[in-house]
Amino acid sequence: GYSYLPIDIEAPPQMIKNILDDANTSLILTETRFSANIQALSSEHLTIVALDHLGETLKQEKTTNLNNDRLTHVAYLLYTSGSTGLPKGVQVAHHSIINLIYAMADELDFTGLDRLLAITPLTFDLSVPDIYLPLLTGGSLVLAPPTIRFNPSHMMEHISTYKVTLMQATPVTWQMLLNAGWK
Repeated sequence: GYSYLPIDIEAPPQMIKNILDDANTSLILTETRFSANIQALSSEHLTIVALDHLGETLKQEKTTNLNNDRLTHVAYLLYTSGSTGLPKGVQVAHHSIINLIYAMADELDFTGLDRLLAITPLTFDLSVPDIYLPLLTGGSLVLAPPTIRFNPSHMMEHISTYKVTLMQATPVTWQMLLNAGWK
């Protein structure tokens, strides 16, 4: 399998280009609305696929699991903000994710009845358990719109509406919720 590399579409174009080049990216999965901007940054060896045009094609693909003999291979790359110069990539293997997720599931007693509200941007490592904890344990993943991170009223509404049982957040986010009256 391949590894994934989340890109912040709001990052400066040169930073995105540096990350794509450093990671030797060969394929980008995106939406049509972002394709033109990415194409302008990319080299000729990069293939861009707009997923919003693949609905019927994807439905015809196999739904069986891939071989799991590649647990030591890279699952994802995350890049630093580049505050000291160029962004630096960190590689994380599949087995590291699996170890983390099952340890969290055990520690938190997370089951198939739980619902996790994911508010962390995919470009941050905190998003990894947000995604994989519910998916690997049979729970439900509630993907919040990006703007929810800055609006405690909308966040509380999502928690209530979707009957969320777990959410990871920074101390600033928890304080914002408490200041807004969340109990």
